[in-house]
Amino acid sequence: MKPAAKPIIKRARPLGLFVLIVAAIAGGVWLAWPRLFASPITTGPMVQMLAPDGFVLVWQMRPAESASVTVRHEGGESVGVFTADRTDDRCIAEIDGLQEGALYRYEITIAGKSGVPVLLAVGDVRTAPPPGDSFRVIAFGDSGTGKRAQYRLAERMPEYEPDLIIHTGDIVYFDGAAEDYPDHFFRPYASLLSRIPCYPCLGNHDVRTDDGAPALAAFVLPRNGPEAEPPERHYWFDFGDVRFVFIDSNRTFPIYQEVVAPWLDAVLADAGERRTILVFHEPFFTNARHKPAEKLQLSILPVIDRHRVNLALSGHNHLYERTHPIRDGQVVADGEGTVYITTGAGGGRLDEPPT
Repeated sequence: MKPAAKPIIKRARPLGLFVLIVAAIAGGVWLAWPRLFASPITTGPMVQMLAPDGFVLVWQMRPAESASVTVRHEGGESVGVFTADRTDDRCIAEIDGLQEGALYRYEITIAGKSGVPVLLAVGDVRTAPPPGDSFRVIAFGDSGTGKRAQYRLAERMPEYEPDLIIHTGDIVYFDGAAEDYPDHFFRPYASLLSRIPCYPCLGNHDVRTDDGAPALAAFVLPRNGPEAEPPERHYWFDFGDVRFVFIDSNRTFPIYQEVVAPWLDAVLADAGERRTILVFHEPFFTNARHKPAEKLQLSILPVIDRHRVNLALSGHNHLYERTHPIRDGQVVADGEGTVYITTGAGGGRLDEPPT
């Protein structure tokens, strides 16, 4: 008699373990997604040196690769392709041959593995307006905390449709370190920086690291300051009917007296019929926590009075102040003196108003 056949038993697959493995793989892919598919651009793109016929585009990229910028008319027709110059992970593309006051679209690309260009970033830029056209400016300072107040103010700024951004210093707290620029400057203003030029002056916190080297490395600014001073600390540019002049207020009195004041005198004398706006960090006139900068009053103020500068913008004190027109230390009629504005409430802790 044959023994009874053993029953065939099919072992069930460990479904629970299979689900866990799939979930783990999916979770790993989800976590790695930003690294696998995100743009290699780490800061920027940022518009700089906006002119009637072009602009400069600057960004950082890791890993560093050769990149180019295609510029198109508003209707889509290509203007040209511009190769970016690269130093380490920093890329700079100089765009020229454009028309004043016109809107253009730029596209940053790198070469893909198959030879097909890979698109990294797209933005729209309007070139500087011709003389006679009006434009809007946002001016603020003492912003770079990386905290909620800074981000909330940054969210409101695009509503005012600015054509130009002026920063009155203390770009990055607490000590202007390069590693703080992504969270304390580039990310809060990313939507603005990609299409609107930002011109800063150096604040006292910005120069705490290597005398301001990280700030000067982040921007591309006019190199038309006094010959005896390092470039980009003091500079000027024309925008529409206005000449803007920036001064680094962290220097010493002898430098202002012997170097900066004569340079400023020549720059203002050459402005012609343009309106003039002076930008610096430490205020000339204020009733707030930080007292007026005496070194500037003694050296720069006589030049301002002589040329009847229209407007002077500063920060340093974390609030808003505005004077009547002032000339030779006296309140004068509109158009006869300079209005001084402290606009240092860009995101740092607010100061108590003066009593």
